[in-house]
Amino acid sequence: MMSDATMNLTDEMHLIEPDERFLLFDSVVSWVLGGFLILSGLPHLGNPYYFLGSVYRYELIPPVMAQFTAMVLPFLQLVLAACLIFRFFHFAAHVITLLMLMVFTLVQISVKIRGLDISCGCFGPRQSTAIDLSTISLVGGLLLLSMSWMLVYWWMGRTAQFQANH
Repeated sequence: MMSDATMNLTDEMHLIEPDERFLLFDSVVSWVLGGFLILSGLPHLGNPYYFLGSVYRYELIPPVMAQFTAMVLPFLQLVLAACLIFRFFHFAAHVITLLMLMVFTLVQISVKIRGLDISCGCFGPRQSTAIDLSTISLVGGLLLLSMSWMLVYWWMGRTAQFQANH
């Protein structure tokens, strides 16, 4: 049996229009992804040589590309975080974040497949964690969250288009 408080909350949820529910979902997802990007980007900016070493240890790209990646990625993470949180170029920020999370997930999986025993480097030297199922799950979970945002965004657009045509 539901309490009065639960029933009131349930009744209020039915009063929220789909657009308002999407805005709530959008805000939560944007803040979670933006927060992750800030927590990852700031330590990389604060210790660029450590981050460059982390990029080298993945053994995926040549040194010149690793240097470019180590210089650009922290700034990109912070710009994307700002765009997600403050809703500038919001859709583009979500698309780029989704692509970045796909790359992060695939790179970590490749490390495990190749048998490398290296630190993730995700949150700087203070949070140095070896790549394992927990780090892959974290990034993979964020990837799924980002994908769910895309799916809901697409569904909301299809629903609006259907309603406009009928």
